[in-house]
Amino acid sequence: MLGYLLLNQGETQAAIDLWDEAISIFEKNEDEAGIVQSYSGLMCGYFNLGLYDESIDFGVKGLRLAQESGDDQLLLLTLGNIAFNYYALEKYEEAKEAVKLIRCLKEPVVEGNKVSLDQLEAGICLVDNNLEEAKYLIDRAYERVLNLNHPALLSETLRMRGKVYYQLGDDKVYEESFEESIRLAQEGNFLEYLAQTYYEWGKIELAKDNKLRGELFLLEADHYVKRLGSPLLSVNICRALIEFYKSLNIFELALHYYEKCSEVERKAHLKRSELWEKRINREKYISEAKIFKSLYDELETISHIGRSFTETLSLEKLIIHVHEQLSKMMDTTVLAITEVNEEKNCLDYLIYLESGNRLNSGYVSLDDENSLGVYCIKQKENLIINNLDEEYELYQLKKDETILFQKGIKSILCCPLIIRNEVKGYITVQSYEINSYTQRDLTKLSVLASYIIIALENAKLYRQTAYLARYDGLTSLYNRVEALKKGEKLYRLAKHKNPMSVIMIDIDHFKLINDTYGHQIGDQVIQLFSNLLKTKRNRDTVIGRYGGEEFIIFLNHRNIDQACEFAEQLREELKELSFRFNQLGIKEVTASLGVHEYRFNEDLLDDGIYAADQAMYHSKTNGRDQVTSYRRLILEKLAPSKVSEN
Repeated sequence: MLGYLLLNQGETQAAIDLWDEAISIFEKNEDEAGIVQSYSGLMCGYFNLGLYDESIDFGVKGLRLAQESGDDQLLLLTLGNIAFNYYALEKYEEAKEAVKLIRCLKEPVVEGNKVSLDQLEAGICLVDNNLEEAKYLIDRAYERVLNLNHPALLSETLRMRGKVYYQLGDDKVYEESFEESIRLAQEGNFLEYLAQTYYEWGKIELAKDNKLRGELFLLEADHYVKRLGSPLLSVNICRALIEFYKSLNIFELALHYYEKCSEVERKAHLKRSELWEKRINREKYISEAKIFKSLYDELETISHIGRSFTETLSLEKLIIHVHEQLSKMMDTTVLAITEVNEEKNCLDYLIYLESGNRLNSGYVSLDDENSLGVYCIKQKENLIINNLDEEYELYQLKKDETILFQKGIKSILCCPLIIRNEVKGYITVQSYEINSYTQRDLTKLSVLASYIIIALENAKLYRQTAYLARYDGLTSLYNRVEALKKGEKLYRLAKHKNPMSVIMIDIDHFKLINDTYGHQIGDQVIQLFSNLLKTKRNRDTVIGRYGGEEFIIFLNHRNIDQACEFAEQLREELKELSFRFNQLGIKEVTASLGVHEYRFNEDLLDDGIYAADQAMYHSKTNGRDQVTSYRRLILEKLAPSKVSEN
C-alpha cells in the first residue's frame, strides 16, 4: 500500500526501491503472495517511468507466480494492473481481453479492487461508445467507493465519472465530478491524479471549443507532471499542447512543447539504459556466460543508438548517427534510407552512402517493378539476400534492368520503415560480398528500423513546427513575429550608422476579392503577391506577412527617397502581374503602401511601423494604389507634434 501511495505522490523511484527490498524479504520467507504483490507494484512503477519492457517483464513474472499459486485474488491483482497499463497505452483490445479473463475469476474480495475493475471497464465501454453500460459500471463504482475511506480511489473514480457523464451530455455531473476529483487529489497531494485529471479535463474542454479553459487545464497538468516524472503522461500532455498551439498558429509555443516532449523521451531512454546496466551488474553470472555477454553488448549498442536518436532533432545528424552505429554491427558498404513521397508517387532518398561517400540517387518510382526497395515496401516484408545472382528471381526482378547488378551488389538487408501500420520508406544495407549477413543481422536491423522511423518522423515534425514558428504557412515569407525580430536586428545594426526605412503594404479591396471569388482565390492572390516580394529579398531587406492582406518590409541602407522609389517600383510590378490575376478571373489587383524613414534619435522600431501604417492608411483613404511617405505628405494632418520635416 505504501508503494502505491509513493507512486501517487510522484516518488516513483522510492516506490521501486521499496518493492525491490520487499521482494528480498518475501523471498527469504517464501511468501508467494508478497512476491506477487511486489512484482505487480514494480510493474506499475516501471510503467510510470516509461520503461515498458521492464514493466512487462515484472508483469509476466507476477502472472506466472500467481498462476502457479492457484490464488485467484493474486491473479486478479496482476491481471488488473496489466489491464490498466494496456488502457493507459491506448491498447484497448488488449485491455478488454485482460478484463474478460478477470471476470472469469472469482469476484474480488477487496472492495477497492471491485471499484477499480468497474472503473476500468467503464473506460473501455466509453471507447466502444457503449454509454449505457459505461454509466451502469461507473455509477456502481461510485456507490461502492463512497463507502470506503479511500480518497485516492474516489478521486480516480470521479475522474472517470466525469468522462462518462460528459459523453452522456450531463454537464452538471461532468463538472461536479472533475471539480471534486481535483479537490481530493489536491488534499491528498496525489500528483498522478492531479496531472491525469487536469489532462483529461483539458482535452474535453478543448473538444467543447472552450479554448481558454482547455489551455489552462493542460498547463496545470503540465505543472504537476513535472513533479511526477511520468514520461507517458508528460508526452501526452505535451502533444495535446502542441496540437492546440498549432491550431492557433502559435508555432513558437508548439515548438517549445515539441522540444520538451523530445527531452522527456530522451531522458526515458537514458533511464532505461541505467536500469539495464544496474540489473546486469547485479546479476554477475550473466556477464560470465559468453552468449549473454554478447546479447548484453548488442543491447548496449541498440540502447546507445536509441539515445543518439532522441538527442537530436536534426535529420542530418540523425543520419550520421545511424551510419556510425550500424557500421559497428554489420557491413554498411552501402547504406540507403528512403521516404515515400505520396504526391509524386515515388521514393525519395534521404541518404545514399557508398563506401562512406554520399551520392545523389534522386528518387525511385513506386511503380518500378525492378526495385527491391519498392518490393519491400509493397510486401511490408524484411528481406535478406546473400547471393543476388541466385536469388533475384524470387523477387520478380529482371537482371538486365536492375541497378543492383550494375553496381555489383551481392548481399542485401532491407526493412520497411513502418509507423502506425503505415509504410513510410525503407532502410537497406548492402555488400559486394556474398553471405555478408545473418538472420540475426536482419533482426537487429528490423528492431533499429522501428527506432529510425520514429526518429525520422520526429525530425520531420520538428522541422515543420520550427519552420512554421518563423515562416507564414501560406506565403513562406517571415511571419509577423519573425519579421519583427529580424527588423529589430536590422534596426540595431543600422542605428546611428546608416539610413533605414520601413514599408507597410495592404492589398486593395481584398475583402471584396474574398467575398466575390472565394477564399481559395484570395489565397492565390496573396501567394502571387508574395512571390513578387520574394524577388526583393536580400541581406539588407526583411520581408514578412504582417497579417491577413498586410505585409511589412524593412530596408537597411535606404533613406526616404530610396525607400519610396523601391515602393513605387513594387506597386508598378504588382500591376504588371495583371495577366496572372486575369487567369483567376480578377481584372486587376493593386496595393496601398506607406513609407517611413527611421530617425534614430526619436524612433524606436514600433514607432517607425506605426508611422508607415498611418501613411498606408492615408494611401487607402485617398484613392488607393499609391505610395505615401509619412513625413513628407501627411505631417501636418496626422502627427505634427511627433515628427518634424527634414
